[in-house]
Amino acid sequence: MVIIIILFSFSFGAKKNKNHNSLIQSLDFSDKDVFNYLKNRVQDKRMKISALFIILAFAIIGGCNNGNEPQPTPMPTPTPGCIPIEGDFEQLSEFADCPAEGLVQICNNYICLVPGSDPDPLQLGIEPLKCIAGSCVAAECQLLDTLFREVVGSGVFTIDEILGNSNFAGTVIIDQEEEIEYECSPIVQ
Repeated sequence: MVIIIILFSFSFGAKKNKNHNSLIQSLDFSDKDVFNYLKNRVQDKRMKISALFIILAFAIIGGCNNGNEPQPTPMPTPTPGCIPIEGDFEQLSEFADCPAEGLVQICNNYICLVPGSDPDPLQLGIEPLKCIAGSCVAAECQLLDTLFREVVGSGVFTIDEILGNSNFAGTVIIDQEEEIEYECSPIVQ
């Protein structure tokens, strides 16, 4: 469709040049000929401008979703230099001396289980790249719902133990309230 419009607009351009050359070649022309020539030039320009708007409209409409297709859930883009959990899943174990410093470098999100909370057990999500290491064993993180869409609070995680598969456990203070035990596991895709 767009190609037809482009060819259509170019055909007017060729016609215009032909008329223009014939008018210049015949020096004997009346005011009516000049008026008709200018009128045709204006109409040709309008046609080209109209064709340009139609082309732009097709380009814009063609890029839109028709609303019937479900949108995919966006996956977080790994930050350059972050450490993905893959293979043997022991990437966090490399930071046994300073686990909070390692945690804030992990690309993968974590699901944390807080068994002593009310309602029991509470499940929360954390994005380690958005956490701030306060010391070698403590990191402050935003607490998210398990779909990682909504912030539901904040917590200071003290990492007491690095478990297998880059899991970690310890105590967390949620929203500056009481200290509760937790265990977090990475989401591996």
